Amino acid sequence: GQQLMDLEHKLTIAKEELEKAALDKESQLKALKDTVHICFSAVLHNQPTSSHRFPATPTHLFRYSSLVNSSIVTFQQPHAKDIPKVQRIITASKSPANIGVMRRKSSPGVKDCQMEK
Repeated sequence: GQQLMDLEHKLTIAKEELEKAALDKESQLKALKDTVHICFSAVLHNQPTSSHRFPATPTHLFRYSSLVNSSIVTFQQPHAKDIPKVQRIITASKSPANIGVMRRKSSPGVKDCQMEK
């Protein structure tokens, strides 16, 4: 409950900040990577008892990491269809299903997710 509220609050703040930098492609790409990282982290850390419902194999993470690292990634792509876990977070937090505008926390990148199982 409280963790979900905190996450939703952080996502709202990040969305506002990301919209300010909407024309900056590098900022968008970094924010997308951070979004993936925080969403995976939230699922893996906050829902350990139901983690079996969210396949978190390295192959799954690597496939999405490859997509994120592509230079043609834009926020208009429907990323949620590829990542059920991210979609689940959005649904649970009652946020708009606009996955590209979420998180700005600085992090080493998506690769960290593979170690957080």
